[in-house]
Amino acid sequence: GGDDYDLDIARRVICDAGEELLTVGDAHNPTRRLVAFVGDLFHYDTPAGTTTSGTPLERDGRLQKMIAVGTDSLLGIIERSAQTVPTDVVIVNGNHDETLTWAFQRIAIERFRNAGNVAISEDYHGRQYYRHGKNLLGFVHGHKAKRKLPQIMALESAQHWSECPYREWHTGHFHSQAAEWQRPIETLDGVIVRTAPALCPPDDWHSVHGFIGSRQCMETFLYAPGGGLVAMHVSEPRLKGKA
Repeated sequence: GGDDYDLDIARRVICDAGEELLTVGDAHNPTRRLVAFVGDLFHYDTPAGTTTSGTPLERDGRLQKMIAVGTDSLLGIIERSAQTVPTDVVIVNGNHDETLTWAFQRIAIERFRNAGNVAISEDYHGRQYYRHGKNLLGFVHGHKAKRKLPQIMALESAQHWSECPYREWHTGHFHSQAAEWQRPIETLDGVIVRTAPALCPPDDWHSVHGFIGSRQCMETFLYAPGGGLVAMHVSEPRLKGKA
């Protein structure tokens, strides 16, 4: 139901999108950058090609190769970011790959343990928060309790909530506007909730069930320390041919 996709293509489009977004960000001379991974980084979680809960998925190659390509690509984005800007990293698990997400987080912590300009969050939790000036940003995969996220943010990050007038959640999971409640951006109780797009095309299951037509891209956001989003950029690498 979509373009060809395999590990080699995935490596290329992820690296291309990451490079474009980081280059755009550098042009704004940021004082610090956050790289956020909002789940389902590795698609599946077991040697049998199933999600954490056991759902079988289409896949390319062995688990070992997928882990190698995935970690190299994602660590490469962090390394590239840190070449120009002090970089913080937040990693939350998805519903496809909870085990591998925490393993990747530990790999990243060890990889950058002695890097003075990289800080990997050591919070092993599916909801994490990041404060930048008057901005309070939350990160979660979004497959659970999505409608309650504003209330959860107010409870779990109460002090920052009271000090930050600008509040956002960044989620993943739903990449298609297939239903009224699957919106790429909406405001819930005064909190903006964004759903990140995916770079991959629909696989057979998503195509058969009508989850098609979503924009395949990666996004970056720029926030003013005084509060508020001031700019964003979208990278949309082509899947066919060379990017």
